[in-house]
Amino acid sequence: MRDADSDEQLVSKSRQGEPAALETLLDRHLKAVWSLAFQMLLDAHAADDIVYFSYYSGGFRVLRIVDDELVEVGAFIDDTGDKGNNFWGVQVFEHEGVEYVAASDRDYGLYIFEYTGEGSPNS
Repeated sequence: MRDADSDEQLVSKSRQGEPAALETLLDRHLKAVWSLAFQMLLDAHAADDIVYFSYYSGGFRVLRIVDDELVEVGAFIDDTGDKGNNFWGVQVFEHEGVEYVAASDRDYGLYIFEYTGEGSPNS
């Protein structure tokens, strides 16, 4: 994906199912994405430096603050279908003391994730 593409071109390519277009947009606007997602989920989980979010064909993502930088520490895009996922929302919940994330996929239904990487609220 060329960095010279405008945001409008990247959005169009992302809507057509090109994951690289969404990656470029996320890289370009990561602080704004983080601010929006963090505000939506700030009180929803135990770790205040982790945020979960999804964006249609961009899949399910996990971001973390590391040394005052936003770092993607987890991602899921199911590439077994025609165009990957079509996630439109996530919800954090706890069951028997373990934090999970439910991600709703408009085409394939409900996915349940548990983030187990560094800084996980379950570690």
